[in-house]
Amino acid sequence: MKNPIVKRIRILAVSGVSALVLTACGGGGGGSAPVPPLTISGVAATGPGLVGATVTVTCPAASGVGTVTGTATTNAASGTSPAGSYNVTVSGAKAPCIIVASSPAVAATATTPAIPAITLTSIVPALTTSANGTATATANVTPLTTTVVNTLVAAKVNGATNTTTATTTVTPLALLNSGNVPTVAQVNTVVATTVATFNQVLAATNPTATALPVTTNLLSGSFTPTSSDPVNTVMDTLASSGVITSAGTVAPEVVQAITATVTTGTPPATIAVPVTTTVNGQTTQTTATVTTSTVITAVTSALGTTAVTPITVGTGPSTAPTATSTTGSGTGATG
Repeated sequence: MKNPIVKRIRILAVSGVSALVLTACGGGGGGSAPVPPLTISGVAATGPGLVGATVTVTCPAASGVGTVTGTATTNAASGTSPAGSYNVTVSGAKAPCIIVASSPAVAATATTPAIPAITLTSIVPALTTSANGTATATANVTPLTTTVVNTLVAAKVNGATNTTTATTTVTPLALLNSGNVPTVAQVNTVVATTVATFNQVLAATNPTATALPVTTNLLSGSFTPTSSDPVNTVMDTLASSGVITSAGTVAPEVVQAITATVTTGTPPATIAVPVTTTVNGQTTQTTATVTTSTVITAVTSALGTTAVTPITVGTGPSTAPTATSTTGSGTGATG
């Protein structure tokens, strides 16, 4: 006759194994699907590619609590990768993500001029998930993408206050707070308005320059910091007239006009843009009057709409959300 105590121990042992199997498998339906790693790549440039800049990607945590970040350093040109290329992988993240590229000031030497500190920003409004479960996005980081982010901050966090003040001190990370998160449609509206407005500035300050197509995707479109790239050519041209500074900042009058357009649906009639020209070592500053009569037509053409839907101010705080972890890292992109 079998010992009943031994029999009971065997039953408990089998039950324990079954429990372990169920726990490992998520208990038959109680677990959640794993969040795929997110890889963001792109190019950081003010015209020339930024080499050795620190790129920080910050996204809301997929758990719904706080944010996660990843960092990389931009590389010099190598193979098929242009100067300023980067690649960052972040775990446990969801869109949108804010990208900040920064490089410190460099003092002048006997043979080289001083280089100012540079901080550029960009945004990833949505992700693309592949068949194998990985999520990817492209985020170029330039003065034009910085204008997009600054406009979103002014519209979503500050309301329309940036139409009358030159700059905002609110962190772009405030866009990640619940209540401030811009929709993909709102981001697209700001991108299209930025392109249309810069084309008008270009026409007023450099009449022979070639405008960008109205559908140009400043955030994730094809971009290389070379003279053959249309976006880079526009940035170089605007830099030559001082509309974009050597630090990558854009004339605040332009940002104010874009903000007014996306928050009211109507651009200001004109924009007074300071223009700097240097001839034979002599620098002259004048003011160019930019008309905006074609901005709405260009924006609605790019968006396939009949009007610009105004962006209303968000309800979230104007501070950065709490960071929960640094979960990613990367390097400059390689060719």
